[in-house]
Amino acid sequence: MPNIPRTLKDLPSPKEHWLKGNLGQFKPDEIHTYFYKHAKALGDTYKIRLFNKPVVVVSNAAVVFDILKQRPSRYRRAKHIESIYKNASVHGAFSSEGEQWKNYRQLLAPAFKPKNIKRMLPIIQKSVARFLANIKQAPQSFDMRTQLHRLLVDITCELAFGYDINTLNNPDSKLQGHLNIVFDQLSRTSTPPTLYSRLMRPCQKTLDTSLAYVRKEILQFIRTTKSQLTPEHEPNTILEALLLAKDEQGQAFSEEIIYGNIITLLSAGEDTTASTVAWAVYYLAKNQNLQQTVRDEITQHYPPQGPLQWQDLDNFPLTLGACQEALRLEPAVPFLLLEPLGDEVINGVYISKGTTVAVLLAAGNHNTALFEHSEHFNPARWQAFTPEQKKQSAVELSPFGGGPRLCPGMQLSLTEQKIILIELLKHYNITLDNTKPAVKSQYRLAATPAHLRVSAVALQPAAMTPQGMAPAATAQATQPQTQPASPTVNSQPSPQYARAHTIE
Repeated sequence: MPNIPRTLKDLPSPKEHWLKGNLGQFKPDEIHTYFYKHAKALGDTYKIRLFNKPVVVVSNAAVVFDILKQRPSRYRRAKHIESIYKNASVHGAFSSEGEQWKNYRQLLAPAFKPKNIKRMLPIIQKSVARFLANIKQAPQSFDMRTQLHRLLVDITCELAFGYDINTLNNPDSKLQGHLNIVFDQLSRTSTPPTLYSRLMRPCQKTLDTSLAYVRKEILQFIRTTKSQLTPEHEPNTILEALLLAKDEQGQAFSEEIIYGNIITLLSAGEDTTASTVAWAVYYLAKNQNLQQTVRDEITQHYPPQGPLQWQDLDNFPLTLGACQEALRLEPAVPFLLLEPLGDEVINGVYISKGTTVAVLLAAGNHNTALFEHSEHFNPARWQAFTPEQKKQSAVELSPFGGGPRLCPGMQLSLTEQKIILIELLKHYNITLDNTKPAVKSQYRLAATPAHLRVSAVALQPAAMTPQGMAPAATAQATQPQTQPASPTVNSQPSPQYARAHTIE
């Protein structure tokens, strides 16, 4: 007899309430841990129910990898995500589908070419120098996650549209305050359960005020930048690259499209990178010997005259391994909510068109056949991988997504992660403050370590300027800047950034 697919009725499920289903069994900011916990208990395909809405959870790494390869032709993001972003007038590559997504991808791709990322290096270094200076003035115990988030806000805003928002020194920035309200609402309403999202969202007037302010400010950035560009201009910011990009007919993209995609980049670029670095810091702070081993690599390979150049970033494989281990154990994007465009059979289960499918992007993070002692944070494992193991790791882990919709900012994110970790560990020894509440994973646009309070001891206490940082970058660390620094790097990106090492 031919194999007959199972149906949703055949799938295991956590114990349900007769009316609410599984609603109420988890907090909205803990939904990712709920998904992974029950994948261990119920198997690689199970279901939950939110009132009358089923959600199929898939954690088989090979199946997840195959689903990601079939986007956008056979799978799309859950429909409610697109409508939420459209209603907020912040519709871009993240929330778009089909032909529209292909057009937006064409718009964004040039901005993340290696030659353009190289030009962004001085901006990253300037903000990192400011970050190091802030840590020097921090109290004995401080929230590292908050500092890293402000750092990535500053980097992302300046890379995006050339504006130095400087939240590290001005945490009450009006623009960032309004962006926080917008992003918080996008996170709450695009993640189930939607009932919680409606109860917890800010009043509509507050949200509308924030959306209006953000729109006014960013459109002004767009118009000002556009007026200063010439066709021969080499872009120094993502906005400049977007304004110079052309569609298939050779026409410039509209102001509205560029605005929506700039917001997409801001929302995606801040939390995910900051969260990954924060998790790497957490694990290294827990293991002082390992932290020193990574620091020894940094000390050995950091250019004596400084600052870091693009070609130098290939010389820190153990530091990259720390970022990869953070992505493996605590992926910033732990799942995606998708739905099939037609009826599908997923892992032997019949799934009808439009059913919500949660795919777990780190489903294979504890595959002991590939990751020996998988519960351990071991950056060196990535250096020891054979080419075949690297290929297999790309199937087991998808922290940047996969297939055609692989995150276009992956290379930039990995570059930022490495630079921040190199400079932080070069200048400070980090220890955990164990008197505070235990660190736990919390979901808001990204899975982030809540309560990450640390102490930082300067390794060069007499130095006013961090050794190795560019003098120009250090001077700029206390000065707002609207124009990016000149590029100083010109080599090719490392093969270490290949898909085999990464995650959407």
